[in-house]
Amino acid sequence: MVPFAAGTSIDTATRVLARGMAKDLGTSVVVENKGGGGGAIGAIAVANAALTAIRSCWARPHN
Repeated sequence: MVPFAAGTSIDTATRVLARGMAKDLGTSVVVENKGGGGGAIGAIAVANAALTAIRSCWARPHN
């Protein structure tokens, strides 16, 4: 989960990492963007997600 809009720097970095992870894991890695609320909406979506898959939230620190 990228808690920001598609096309942002964190989205691009996550997609690069996802390609490498997919290759290493031998399975698909899906990157989903859920922007809004300064990243809170995406973070809450990950926290409330069913535990049927591995989920992570990629964000950047605010300066």
